[in-house]
Amino acid sequence: MMMAPMDSAGLAAVNLANAADMPEAVLQWLAGQPLLTLFLVLGAGLLAGSVRFKGIGLGSSGALFAGLLAGHLGLSIPGGIGVLGIVLFTYCVGLAAGPTFFGSLRRQGGGLAALAAITVGCGAVTALGMAWRLRLSPALAAGLFTGSLTSTPGLAVALDALGEQGATATIGYGVAYPFGVAGVVLFIQLLPRLLGHALRRPDNEPDGTALERRLVEIVHPEFDGLAPVRLAAAAGAGDFCVSRIRRDDRLAPVAATDTIRTGTVALVVAPRNRMEGIVRKLGRESACPMLVDADHERAQIVVTRPELLGRALSSLDLLSRHGVVITRIARDGHTFLATTDMALEYGDIVTAVGTPETLTAFAHTAGHREKTLHESDLATLALGLALGVGLGLAPFGLPGRASFRLGLAGGPLFVALLLGHFRRRGWMAGHLPRAARQTLMELGLVFCLADAGVNAGGTLAPVLREHGLSLFFAGVLTTLLPMSVAYVAARRLLRFDLLATLGGLCGSMTSTPALGVLVAEADSGKPAASYAAAYPVALVLVAVCVHAVLRMLPLLLSAMQP
Repeated sequence: MMMAPMDSAGLAAVNLANAADMPEAVLQWLAGQPLLTLFLVLGAGLLAGSVRFKGIGLGSSGALFAGLLAGHLGLSIPGGIGVLGIVLFTYCVGLAAGPTFFGSLRRQGGGLAALAAITVGCGAVTALGMAWRLRLSPALAAGLFTGSLTSTPGLAVALDALGEQGATATIGYGVAYPFGVAGVVLFIQLLPRLLGHALRRPDNEPDGTALERRLVEIVHPEFDGLAPVRLAAAAGAGDFCVSRIRRDDRLAPVAATDTIRTGTVALVVAPRNRMEGIVRKLGRESACPMLVDADHERAQIVVTRPELLGRALSSLDLLSRHGVVITRIARDGHTFLATTDMALEYGDIVTAVGTPETLTAFAHTAGHREKTLHESDLATLALGLALGVGLGLAPFGLPGRASFRLGLAGGPLFVALLLGHFRRRGWMAGHLPRAARQTLMELGLVFCLADAGVNAGGTLAPVLREHGLSLFFAGVLTTLLPMSVAYVAARRLLRFDLLATLGGLCGSMTSTPALGVLVAEADSGKPAASYAAAYPVALVLVAVCVHAVLRMLPLLLSAMQP
């Protein structure tokens, strides 16, 4: 039996039907391909994040919004990706912050603890106020509080305390968490711009702390007879180095027997913003030509020998013992003036000035191995991650037979802080090349963001339909109000600079994704040190405040009854 040929209108209707079914068919196929979905979410999110409007862009947080869309469409990514991302990111943060963390803790530890207390306390009060206003149950309020501060360990404490009512807390957490993540990210990006503060110095703007060299003629007799290495302390004009002395009509490396005389011409290395004051203190700028044999009398040497690590340059007495002067120290992509109180760390690249013979000998003494800069000790990386995960899973007791865990963010962070601080103990190396560390950090961050987005995107719409937008806006307020109050307190009362404030806010809000965006935006390790100091305090305080919310809200609600 022959079928009648279909007319053009019928063919068009079939084609339109097929075209309409195609997106649904693609989504159904992708739903069974979580690994492919993961890379599509990452690619689409990072492409969207790279688009900037008036200097503002989503950056890595684009993966979060791509994940929200994927979760809303019913797609999924492989299980455990988010956990892996958190572990990798926080471990790399710890390695980066370790060398400066304990010094920052000594200088600002009390202030950062206070910042965490202000943030978490204000969050708890805001959550209680919104729960009282909206007549929320204690379980829903606890979920709202922990979701707004993006504290999964805090939610775990709430679930443990609530028992069978824990599902209600999960709902509150699910509503507040998406903006809790996105809100902190947007806050640390937008607030500095709204206030006219730059997170990063423009490329064409001179850096006052950059080092420069200048020939200076010393004319003041008060410095006669001093060794060049003691000149900075005697001048009292700030730290600087003297790397060469004009001798026999040429600039020669400083020797241990050299002394300063009136009319001595010295090559001074100092930060640009202090150079003029140093020149005036010593004498005047010299018009002699600056001819140096940099190829043979200067070398960049990688320090790996344990005997040189952790000791101040003044105690090493490198000029007398090895015939070299250290003028610069490069560490984690940043270059510092080599002051007498600075201590060498594993993997430092020092700029040494001396004769070819003394430079060769010092390179041997320092354990110079250029490939050290590019080596990754994968055994230490794996064992360090294992120790961090184990510490994060261990329970710690709280008053009232409660307990909390550092979690898979806190455990790896603490282990990496210790490894980063000590750098190397025996065969354990707390050093990861900067390029490798940055790659792992970025990969962990986008894994974490994509997983958070997919998980939240699948539950956000149903929860909002059930509880209305008022619960969502309560979460928005519980995220933004504590950060605003804490920012003012940090800048006005605690006198923190901008990067320390924003890093401390990320730690106080327990927001790992926001820290990643901040570090990338600022291109500085300072926020990581503040984050690492505030984070553990916030982690404990959230756990304590969860119990406070659960106990106080029933009292507030009962007081409202006639």
